[in-house]
Parts: sequence; C-alpha cells; structure tokens
Amino acid sequence: MCTPSRSEGFGIVFIEAAACGAPIVTSDIPPMNEYLTADESACLVRDFENPEALAQAIRRVCENAGYRKKISEGAIRAAEPFDQKS
Repeated sequence: MCTPSRSEGFGIVFIEAAACGAPIVTSDIPPMNEYLTADESACLVRDFENPEALAQAIRRVCENAGYRKKISEGAIRAAEPFDQKS
C-alpha cells in the first residue's frame, strides 16, 4: 500500500492496511512515523515529494521479499494497540 502524504490526520487507512499485513510505503511524517517504524513496520520515505525516491521505495518493497515480509509482519504488530477487541 503506497500512500505518500504532505500532511495527515490520524490516518486510519494506515492502521487498516497494517492490520491486514500490507507492506506500507508512506511519508516519514507524523502521525505515520509515530506508530509505524522505518524498516520495521513500514517503508517510510523522507523525500516523499521526489518521485524517484518514492519509486525506489516501491521497488524495494516489491523486489525484496525478505524486506517485504519483515515490514508486513511488523505492520501487524504496529496495529495491535489499535485493536478494539482489547
């Protein structure tokens, strides 16, 4: 799931994607970088207004199965605190 953003509210779409284990590529800005961790639960892009930087991040996730698995598993863990069943 790739959703770069210049500014964001809470961003429920990111929690939903994380809960599903979707590999996430997004901007390295609050609030995403407050509950998603770079290279652990998401691919956070600092230079998110640079199309090449975004393309490189997307390629990394798509082409590197180990990295994709790591951030997908981390995303599920990152979403756990938001589970309303708890």
